[in-house]
Amino acid sequence: MDSIKKMLNEIEKNEKLNSESKILSKIISLCKQFKPESIPSNLRAEVLAFDLIENYSGRGLDWGNYFGPKSIGENKKGELIAIPPISSITPEVIKYWKQRAKNSKHPVMKTRYANLVWDFSQKILGESAGIECAKTIIDQNIILVDQEIFQRKFGVIKLKRALDVALSIKDDERIAKVLQKIIDFEDKIASDEKLGLWGFSFDYLIENKKKLLTDEQTDKIMGDLEDRLERVSGSKDSQKADPNATESAAMRLISYYRKNGKHDDVKRVLNTYKNACIEFSKKASPLISLSWLQKVHSLLLENGIKEEASEVSKYIRDAGEKSLGEMKTISTKYEMPKEKIDAYLDELTSGTLNDALVKIAYNLIPRKEDVKKQLENLARETPFISMLPKSIADSTGRTVATIGSIDNDFEGRLIDQVSENMRFDSRFLNMALDRLKENKDIDETKLLDYLSKSPLFEPSRCEIILKGLSAYFHNDHIAAITILIPEIEAALRKLLHLSGGSLYRPTRNGGLLERNLDEILRDEIVKESLGEDIILYLSTFLTDQRGWNIRNQVCHGLLPAKMYGIQVSNQIIHTLLVLALVKEKTEE
Repeated sequence: MDSIKKMLNEIEKNEKLNSESKILSKIISLCKQFKPESIPSNLRAEVLAFDLIENYSGRGLDWGNYFGPKSIGENKKGELIAIPPISSITPEVIKYWKQRAKNSKHPVMKTRYANLVWDFSQKILGESAGIECAKTIIDQNIILVDQEIFQRKFGVIKLKRALDVALSIKDDERIAKVLQKIIDFEDKIASDEKLGLWGFSFDYLIENKKKLLTDEQTDKIMGDLEDRLERVSGSKDSQKADPNATESAAMRLISYYRKNGKHDDVKRVLNTYKNACIEFSKKASPLISLSWLQKVHSLLLENGIKEEASEVSKYIRDAGEKSLGEMKTISTKYEMPKEKIDAYLDELTSGTLNDALVKIAYNLIPRKEDVKKQLENLARETPFISMLPKSIADSTGRTVATIGSIDNDFEGRLIDQVSENMRFDSRFLNMALDRLKENKDIDETKLLDYLSKSPLFEPSRCEIILKGLSAYFHNDHIAAITILIPEIEAALRKLLHLSGGSLYRPTRNGGLLERNLDEILRDEIVKESLGEDIILYLSTFLTDQRGWNIRNQVCHGLLPAKMYGIQVSNQIIHTLLVLALVKEKTEE
């Protein structure tokens, strides 16, 4: 115990230990003097104190505290576990930290102990840590910043914590002191090209729900942002133009002026941002240019500035066409033994023609739960890729949809993964349908006879469907796709009608308008009739821009000519087979 106290005293006096990580390394070196099972409890508490992550925003497990676990793992059951677990923070540990916060002289250590006590006392002890603990956090964080103990970016985090704690105890004197310190600190460290070192005064103080600033302080922060936008946008010196800094300054200014109803200022800032993006796009690669231009185009439309948006759209079209040449194909080789493929196809196409059509329809429907598990596995195996957003471009290079990370946009990732799975499964669908043509002597008449047994396909439309099926069997895929997609929509409209749903929605002019296909697929009656797996499949294939979106692309003349082929035709036939599974309930 004497050696522990001696080592802690040495750490306390060592001014070079200016970060929690350096202090943790020293404490761990002391632990090595003991066997793991015999490490004293106070030394374990020291390791735990500096092993936790400050300002925690981790994925998967969140304790709801300012601090969180350093990492997340899995137990033998595949369940997520925190490392260290929150159970390691016991009443005895908090009591030890409280004493260390009182006695410690090292500013980093004293601040960390007080922070931990304030953060966990309510959860572990069921009582507040006390106002003196909060005051210690505020005052010590200011000291850390004044003494420049940390790298500058960590000073920003310390001041944010001081402000939050001061607001929580409603200490007006300390609130005023911290917010002025934040403004002064930004003045001291701001550098136009380093985005993390400016703008935080706006984020913490202007955007704060509570009115914290005097008019003079507000004017200073906004004035600094205006000056910075002028510099980084290249308005006066094109050599200093920085697209990322321009966006960062412009977005803050637009947010503030829009909230305060200053529409002329919104338009002025947007025009500066627009002009800068156009200039940047002339020098950057088409893909990067496209990203900047689409963002400013969306902002212009959101704010009703249509003329300028139209100007930007011309540059978007040009950058989109050029960007296609920059896109690279990424492929993965997947091998499956021929005997396994043959066995699978034999099973799909066995029995009568009706049996085979039912099995092909049913077995190639994507299963939502399976895809969710697939995404969860991907998140564990490739966490970095799962966090990256995705952009989906059309044949001209125009971005038609964006998909966020698995955490922030699970539905988008679900649609995207179903879309990918459909492309993979289309090979099996193609082989299965080829076997039917070879072994079951199927043609357009037999297939129509099968479809017409479902109430979704009206007798009055069978002649149209027959022409589409005939085109398919004669490899006229342009005709097949063009004819059969509207018949799929007609079948789903019939389903909505038979199920008692409304086919129309009122217009602003007092009339009635046919509900579109996307609205039909979202109708609860249709969802109940088809089930979530088929709804997910049909939405991905027909109407969702994050998926194939075939219905909209064909009907609006957006599907590239090269896409009018066997793959889309087969998927349409499969969709018809899926809809043919719907039968009318009998009285029994």
